[in-house]
Amino acid sequence: ASGNLYRMLEYYDSETGVLDVTDLAENTKIFGTACSGTTGWGWARVVNSATCAWTAGLNTHYGLLRVGPYSYDDAMVRYGENGFPDAKPIARQNGETKMFASYALMDVADCIVNNGHVRMIAEKPEVVRKADGSIDGEKSRVMIVEQGLYTTGEDHQRVSADRIPYEIQGCDGRYYTFRDLYDTGYLPHTFKEFLGQDPVEPGEAKLSVTGEDLAVEALWGSTLTANYVVSDVFTTVRDASGKVLRREVYRATNHFTRTVKMIDAFSSGTMRGYREPGNTIEISAQLGNGELVVAYSGKIA
Repeated sequence: ASGNLYRMLEYYDSETGVLDVTDLAENTKIFGTACSGTTGWGWARVVNSATCAWTAGLNTHYGLLRVGPYSYDDAMVRYGENGFPDAKPIARQNGETKMFASYALMDVADCIVNNGHVRMIAEKPEVVRKADGSIDGEKSRVMIVEQGLYTTGEDHQRVSADRIPYEIQGCDGRYYTFRDLYDTGYLPHTFKEFLGQDPVEPGEAKLSVTGEDLAVEALWGSTLTANYVVSDVFTTVRDASGKVLRREVYRATNHFTRTVKMIDAFSSGTMRGYREPGNTIEISAQLGNGELVVAYSGKIA
């Protein structure tokens, strides 16, 4: 489940039951509909260690752990770049026996990645062995969840002009054999949290400035930092009775960022207009793990 699916509520008519996402054709990044964004939001609900930016960088350099006995150079930063081999030659170098054994050890929410696409494991693999005890790559299989977005180039222009919902490749319940994964060069990874090596932490967010009743200018010039990816930042002004006078929302579209410059998140000039006795300002962050946490609360100085 994506950490920012609550955003869909803005486009949902509770009276008619209609979810109209037509206007999102120009801003599809907001829901992480690309493969890395979608899985990234899914992992963000429990994972602290992922720092990858896109699928070519999903390897141990970015905090992931290999699943199974296959290997590659841990110093490698990205598949297929800087003179390093892409994922398919890595699979070939390890051979069928090691790769099939690695696929057999995958678990729910682990990922498989080549140098262009990432898929998430939906169920434990079904491992079938031959009479000699070796893994049958043709019959062994695993269920995959994956997603891709097709709104680029001419297709994107056509979708926007016609004002029809964008096309998303969704896949839930599709099986791939171990042979399929090997032939297309997919490499399995997992996270420290999934193996009990790192704790699953509660969400936290804080500003780079500290103190009580800070000036709006100080808040505006600060940076918000969280221990999970940041989905949204809310800046809310209330009067002495608690009535909301103004609320500004910053929508993050980088699904791996844990920092937000407050200069991008709210308008300093607008907030200065609410310097009345008793008015307060609160800055809160919606995190990828689903939590809404307060980063700052105080009177408007």
